[in-house]
Amino acid sequence: MQLCGSINCVCSPRLADNERVKVDDLVVSVFVSKQNTASLSILDCVDRLSHEYPANKFLVIDADQVPRAAYDADLQQFPAALISFGGDVYRRLVQESSGYPADWQGSPQWELPSCADTQGTVQCTLPGAFYSSVKREIELFGVNYNGCEVSSLPLRSGTHSYTHGIDTDNLNVKRVGWPTE
Repeated sequence: MQLCGSINCVCSPRLADNERVKVDDLVVSVFVSKQNTASLSILDCVDRLSHEYPANKFLVIDADQVPRAAYDADLQQFPAALISFGGDVYRRLVQESSGYPADWQGSPQWELPSCADTQGTVQCTLPGAFYSSVKREIELFGVNYNGCEVSSLPLRSGTHSYTHGIDTDNLNVKRVGWPTE
């Protein structure tokens, strides 16, 4: 499903033929969850990035509908962006942990109105931080690898390239230490 511009929304494990990406495309896969308000706050910055970098493929992936993609990306939290090139040849995961300024005190405090030193409104910084992080990674890729053949790139994905397609079977469950019986 086309959202706007060059952003595709992936709500199903199956893509139409015209929505497939090529091995030479830089793919920015943004993982969101509809239950997570932080995920919804970054959609405007993803749209902005897609207009600034129209040659790249942007996918907004609903992790609730396509959980296997989130598992393959090794996500720890939402929202997150996986910047990949050549399948698993180049992979960078971008995750922002907090959406509030570092000096903001998030715990509730109860005081009398006459004694309270009112704290100003706090703006969520997550969309701006997420935008900056993703843009920095796209530009870093462009500086280092733009115009290179996929086969000439050094493998940066570590062990992920050979564990990428393994299903969660008994071998994986035992390796993690989960009970199998």
